[in-house]
Amino acid sequence: MSLLAALNGVLNAREPLPGIATGGQPAAEHFAALKDAGCNMVLDTRDPMEEQPFDPPAVVRAAGLAYINIPVSHGANEDHTFDAVRRALREVAASHQGVFVYCNSGNRVGAVLLPYLMLDRGLEEDAAVTTAMQIGTRSAELIEQALEYVERNKGDEGRGKGEQALGELRRTLCRRRQGYRCQYIRISVIFPSFVSQKIAPRVSTSSPLRRRR
Repeated sequence: MSLLAALNGVLNAREPLPGIATGGQPAAEHFAALKDAGCNMVLDTRDPMEEQPFDPPAVVRAAGLAYINIPVSHGANEDHTFDAVRRALREVAASHQGVFVYCNSGNRVGAVLLPYLMLDRGLEEDAAVTTAMQIGTRSAELIEQALEYVERNKGDEGRGKGEQALGELRRTLCRRRQGYRCQYIRISVIFPSFVSQKIAPRVSTSSPLRRRR
């Protein structure tokens, strides 16, 4: 079963990217289906004060899924909201897991995913906005907020891939440093005088430094 099939009956159910499913308000039984379909996390963008037909943290976790709540407003949203959603989705992508992101109708979900689509997944603005509208976004104000955030954070473009590559580079360098350390130990055992000269070479009597003394 696919993530999209697991959301049968959910308003504006979509799978805009492999491993990322979106939609409006689900029913409690959808979470067990999502778990069977390979979903690992549920990202709830509704405010905790909004009424839902069940207790989201309890029901989601009872189905064996991780639960995250990042409230997204119908009005103004701060940068930290977009930051948090991008961070959560980057972690999901890096671990090759599946996630379901929902609000009441899909309106807020499409908008809050727009920066992730552009900055982390490389979609052009037209394609990202079209995807957000397909997800369910109908608010021009929310789309404008998302695009303004993108404009302010263009230096973060590709950070998800960059962080992953940087982590791999650090691991490679660490392995190489360990190899160099082993080589140094072997050389120092075989040629101790050579290694000591390389580390602290003697100053010759003919060197300029020696003559100034």
